[in-house]
Amino acid sequence: MNECIFRITQSQINQVNEQFSSADTNTDAYILVECGKAYAKISSVCERTIWCAHKILSLNERKDYSHSNNYKMDFCIFTTSYNALITLQHSGITPQLWATEIDRKLHVFLPNMEPISVNCVIGADLYFMFKNIDPLSEKQQEDQFFERTSQAFGKGTTNFLANLTVAVIGASGTGSIVAEQMVRLGVKRIILVDDDIVETRNLGRILNSTKTDAKEALYKTDMLKTAYEKMGLGAEVVSIPTIVAEADTIHAISVCDVIFGCLDSSDGRHHLNRISTFYNIPYIDMGVKLVSKEGRIEEISGSVRYIIPGESSLLSRKVYTLERLSSDTLRRKNPEEYRARLNEKYIEGASESSPAVISINMQIASLAVLELLARIHPFRGTHNDEIETVLVDLVEPHFIFESPSERDNSLIKYVGRGDCSPLLMLPDLGV
Repeated sequence: MNECIFRITQSQINQVNEQFSSADTNTDAYILVECGKAYAKISSVCERTIWCAHKILSLNERKDYSHSNNYKMDFCIFTTSYNALITLQHSGITPQLWATEIDRKLHVFLPNMEPISVNCVIGADLYFMFKNIDPLSEKQQEDQFFERTSQAFGKGTTNFLANLTVAVIGASGTGSIVAEQMVRLGVKRIILVDDDIVETRNLGRILNSTKTDAKEALYKTDMLKTAYEKMGLGAEVVSIPTIVAEADTIHAISVCDVIFGCLDSSDGRHHLNRISTFYNIPYIDMGVKLVSKEGRIEEISGSVRYIIPGESSLLSRKVYTLERLSSDTLRRKNPEEYRARLNEKYIEGASESSPAVISINMQIASLAVLELLARIHPFRGTHNDEIETVLVDLVEPHFIFESPSERDNSLIKYVGRGDCSPLLMLPDLGV
């Protein structure tokens, strides 16, 4: 099964519309959008090619393109209407993709005018369009398995979920809970990434894990894949038992439609934020903080952060610092040097073993999944464009919605860049 996907942010769409609105009406006018590209075979039955809107170029006329023999970049052509698109197609221009708005919805086509598999507009709300599927159709997903979800969110939302490829990064305390919900919500394909094995000490917080799994030292992702396949609920599950910072893993994540970050390390979060940026992928990060001294609870809190490529980042929101990023990277690459520097108090280290309780993890993991549902199917009284982060205090239970903060200017130039050398423009990742 070959799938072609196009992604663009709402901010990029706005740039396109601003240029069209400032131009004279001309059916031959079009806008070139430079695209980054990503390709991966993420399972034995699926290959995905991703086109990510990167740079919105100036309004162009047909003659400008015809005289540009050295124009080698990958690009999508946006037109003001479907009729303009057809006119340009017959003129001999051959982009990788065509795009136009029909009934206020973005439609994207291959050069032969066949609709692509999935197109996605990423903003405060998430909009997906799937080939040959009307997400609002009452004829989709009539299986009883979807009945209760459909009763709550409608068939449109269940149809969205049943066509998504979701990456869950981290398959432990919060990750196993997020992945379980993805399976039971009917998500089409789930990519699990974690290089750790099941141990007796974490049986109390990883769903579906057993003592036998710990005894056999199974990878967490392999254990969960086996458990989900036994459920028989239809999700295709791909296990990737590695760290995030590997080229093949980055490629597999890059072709997913949504990323859930279930990591507590700064370097893992840093890589996921860059993957989100380079490949135009919505990213939902979650964190849990439990402070207990001799059985006395001092703090139970959590956070769910929604990342839009090209807007604020986890670094700009001060979720971690550059100093912490450096120390976490050293711990992963050179554990002996890390411990030596930690003992010498040259760096600030995190606790090697922090307290964790499954009931708390379930609260935050469920909030993260609800964040995805809220972006696909807005149901909160507060509009999504007013919410960037959800903070929760479970000692004196209350929620806080944080408004969008300033963009991370260091990442804007990389939005939709796609594959490059080195990957994510990080020298240690290679090609």
